[in-house]
Amino acid sequence: MQRVEKRAPTPVVGYTSPEVWQNQRQVVDDNELIAQELSDLAVKIGAVEDRLAEVENVNARLEEAALTTARAMAEISRHWDAVYDAMRREEVPKPDASSERDNAAARKRREG
Repeated sequence: MQRVEKRAPTPVVGYTSPEVWQNQRQVVDDNELIAQELSDLAVKIGAVEDRLAEVENVNARLEEAALTTARAMAEISRHWDAVYDAMRREEVPKPDASSERDNAAARKRREG
């Protein structure tokens, strides 16, 4: 009797075992999932960038409004400073000016 050795079967070209096929499929599924997640993140990042641009525009307008308000407040402050200074000064009547406050001087000038 002749002795026959058992050898591992020779792989057939183009044949993939079910285990290898399952592993490759899992890798592809994982890659597709990662690609989809990256795509979703890209959309979200794009939306955040658009919103950031809007916020920067609003911020620039607010800064301009704040400067305008500060200038107006400074002008109002200067006005009221002048009003308070005028109120603090003693009124010195001019000798040639007539006023209703000084009835006696006005009357004397009319009569006289």
